[in-house]
Amino acid sequence: MTAPSPHFAVSKKSVGITYGLWFFFGGLGAHKFYLGRPGVAGLYICMFFLFWAGVLGLSAAFTDHVLDAMTVALDQADHPFPVLPQQRFGVSVTTGLGMIAPLLLACVYDLATIPSQVHAANARLVADSQGASVAASTGAGSRTGDGEAEFSAKKADELIARYIAQQSRSTVPATELRPNADSTPTFGKRRR
Repeated sequence: MTAPSPHFAVSKKSVGITYGLWFFFGGLGAHKFYLGRPGVAGLYICMFFLFWAGVLGLSAAFTDHVLDAMTVALDQADHPFPVLPQQRFGVSVTTGLGMIAPLLLACVYDLATIPSQVHAANARLVADSQGASVAASTGAGSRTGDGEAEFSAKKADELIARYIAQQSRSTVPATELRPNADSTPTFGKRRR
């Protein structure tokens, strides 16, 4: 049986769709899910929550800073340069930017590398389909994950059993392996 073409039923990933998912849902890692990278997409979701925590922290710090400045300015109306109080609570600017930066950097990186990521995803799809077609042509069917490990263990057990049987046959003298000439098959009959 000949192996089917590697491109027989592989649905290719599209660069346009990937860019669309990146544009609308990139912060949530939708484009990574589309490209078959759910682990990385989960990381994007974590960075998304970190991003918004940083944005909220920065906005709260900025609001506190502006309100404090206005309060000091009103209290010191006759002073030409109001003295601003130090930050008491909230997120510092450095911490807020540190919370925002990972997702921004990841999205900018993806903007530049989406075509190569789509190419890599398509290569993985073709490789997976070739592996499935090879497995189907050998009668193994399509096995993934634990099924592959179980199949490999079963094959290893069969090989070991064959090897042990061969070894036991080679240690038995040749005279014992030849059947007696006077013995006839006794299928279902008792010997006397």
